[in-house]
Amino acid sequence: MVRGAADGARGAVRRRLIVVLGPVKRSPRRECPTMKLTDAQINYFNTFGYLLFRGLYPPDEMARIVAEADALMAKLRPANQDASEAFGASQVLEQHPVLSDMVDDDRVYLPVSQLLGEDFIWGGSEFNYQGSTTDPTHWWHCDRGDCLDLPVTWIKCLLYFEPTMRENGSLRVIPGSHKTDWAKQLLPLQEQKPTTADRLYGVPAHALPCVAMETQPGDLVTFNQFLFHGVFGKQASRRYLAMKFVERPTRAEHVRAYERHCQSAADLHEAFVNSSRPRIRKMADGVIEATKMLSQ
Repeated sequence: MVRGAADGARGAVRRRLIVVLGPVKRSPRRECPTMKLTDAQINYFNTFGYLLFRGLYPPDEMARIVAEADALMAKLRPANQDASEAFGASQVLEQHPVLSDMVDDDRVYLPVSQLLGEDFIWGGSEFNYQGSTTDPTHWWHCDRGDCLDLPVTWIKCLLYFEPTMRENGSLRVIPGSHKTDWAKQLLPLQEQKPTTADRLYGVPAHALPCVAMETQPGDLVTFNQFLFHGVFGKQASRRYLAMKFVERPTRAEHVRAYERHCQSAADLHEAFVNSSRPRIRKMADGVIEATKMLSQ
């Protein structure tokens, strides 16, 4: 998990290089009023901690997303690093005019606003390429294990570039494990060792009761980051883009947790801070406003 840290005055914005790939034509906005969640879907997310949107991105659009992301990663990858090695980068969507369209697209923005409230803030983006040099298993864990007592919701949306199946890299989740009491019971899994599940529950990690969120390119996985999840059998070719959104902090401890796991106002990408797009600017401004609580 990529984490940001403040290294300048509060409210200052660190300048970052925007990688230029040449002329890029932005896609027309897709307005999808039908993408609003039903009451049943909202209840499902609140109860079980996840939603899976099938075919959210049609093949032609998905192909363009993959092409643009791969081109950007080729620019960002260190020149001396072999292409087969694992690679990850943060602030990926922020610095690309096409990929950033995903953030304020109705298909993502409207459901997130229903789950987090209309004043939610930006939590950052990332790209991950599994490669052949890393462990194919991501042991059971929750992303916010140190924040279980904070009544705030964090959402992560994952867009996989390749098909993912139960045994070859799909995200597995333990439904309902984002609930504080249950999450605390599962907290020993946070040590993320191969023998942990067997020691605690008498079964290997891959045999714990769960739902495998199998996907095809174009599907979008959305889950609460307090939810316990894991991955088994990741393929070397596995790639994904991630978008993160956070419920608007109302207390200083919320802001401190946000800064530990996401970024400070000083770490926000200038393209979002200065964006002319109202939804993106609102998410960035929300981060800046929230961090002011730390100086009050």
